Amino acid sequence: LSPPLSEIAAQTLKPSQNLYAELILRTLGNNARNDAKLTSEEAGLEAVKAFLREAGADTGLLVLTDGSGLSRRDLVTAETTLKLLTYMDRHRYAKAFREALPIAGVDGSLRNRMKNSLAANNVRAKTGTLPTVATLSGYVTSAAGERLVFSILINNYPDTSGSRRSYIDEIAVLLASFNGKSGEQSMK
Repeated sequence: LSPPLSEIAAQTLKPSQNLYAELILRTLGNNARNDAKLTSEEAGLEAVKAFLREAGADTGLLVLTDGSGLSRRDLVTAETTLKLLTYMDRHRYAKAFREALPIAGVDGSLRNRMKNSLAANNVRAKTGTLPTVATLSGYVTSAAGERLVFSILINNYPDTSGSRRSYIDEIAVLLASFNGKSGEQSMK
């Protein structure tokens, strides 16, 4: 018997286990396949796109070629990521999803980041790193007590010194320090 998907999700997202992401995509494809001509990967990508459309994302702006996001052909916008995170925050599995994300200064790919800051033990987010790409997208509770959804994507950054990570972390700490109300909240 398999462990529950909530455990598999945490084992995938927290350490950024790309092989697991690929296997989840293919398993999804095997279970969702409507067209026998599609491979499990193709059917999985179609299921992911259908879920993103349900979340309100414009899938015409995306290029998805794998489950891990390691392909140089993959293209995802910050807006799509925000729509997905907002949708998941209201989803029936919202708690399991949030708990599967790395926690700043605590575990996973964020265990050594943002320690001794307002973001520590607060930011729950997924990292993404390639030689010229650095990303962080997830949730943070502001100093005013409001849960914020954020997506920071840096592309084609020539410096490989790691300073791009510190810039991203500084933005996350600023969000955790924010003591006002977001425009989104004030519109409700």
